[in-house]
Amino acid sequence: KVPSPQTRPLLMAMIKKCQADLELFALETQSDKAKNMYNRNAKKLAELEKRLSPFLNR
Repeated sequence: KVPSPQTRPLLMAMIKKCQADLELFALETQSDKAKNMYNRNAKKLAELEKRLSPFLNR
């Protein structure tokens, strides 16, 4: 029998992955405007991760 996925840890992992993807996009792009946007949104996800971690790491 396959165990059911654990929603909270999965959500936390997805937030971390999205943040890492945005940071990678910022490094790869040549456009300063896009670079700033990616970095700004990666920072927002990092802040979200901090706020949600007490609830999602139970």
